[in-house]
Amino acid sequence: MSFFFHGGGYTRGSKNDVTRIDFFRHTLFTLIERNKIKIASIDFRNADKDTAMPDIITDCKDALHWLGSNAKDHKIDRQNIGLIGHSSGAQLALVAGLSQKSDFSKNNTYRVTFIISLSAPTDFFRQANDSLNAGDKLSQKMKKTLEYLFGGKVNEVPDRYTEASPVNYLNHISPPTLILTGTKDKRLQNNSQWLKEKADNVGAKADLIIVKNAGHRIYRGGTDISPSLSELTDRIQQYIINAFYPGNGKITL
Repeated sequence: MSFFFHGGGYTRGSKNDVTRIDFFRHTLFTLIERNKIKIASIDFRNADKDTAMPDIITDCKDALHWLGSNAKDHKIDRQNIGLIGHSSGAQLALVAGLSQKSDFSKNNTYRVTFIISLSAPTDFFRQANDSLNAGDKLSQKMKKTLEYLFGGKVNEVPDRYTEASPVNYLNHISPPTLILTGTKDKRLQNNSQWLKEKADNVGAKADLIIVKNAGHRIYRGGTDISPSLSELTDRIQQYIINAFYPGNGKITL
């Protein structure tokens, strides 16, 4: 069973993005049609004056817990769960998959087999400090977004920034993670590299795909991106198959 977490900067987006965005629909639904996976798309509260971090993470953990608790009714193997997300959704997938059952939610009724992260923020504390010290418009916009999301500046509520950062939950028994980032993602490319570096340092299994000439929305593609969208689809599909069906070699899709 795979779970999709939509992007949207924590203020927009929908569970329907899994069908609305061609890349995700084609990549994931091909596997559904061939009886390789089932998929659920998760919604969560958007950030506003009453909702911030870690409330949004708790929503995601609770959704997984509910589905795990009702696995039999929905014919789900709760011990074989994959998490997939883009941008803010990738951060939520990472934290939901890497954190322990005592973090954000009282129970874990599921086991994560793999995580696929596209263009995720992974270290809010580091990102906020980098943005704080930079003067360009993009960095200042990022700083304001983070202050809104966490209810304060990084020097005012540092624990909130740290608590929501996936890099802080990696360890040597973390589920295998596939990380994708575009070279033209000015906002978050460094974050994917930070996650890979931390994984290597603690002995976690993580693979990083750097997509040349792709922006933050890798799924938009372009004639000059490399690997191409079709190649990325193949690699993601094979990653999922290998995670769900280990020891069987490369299964023809």
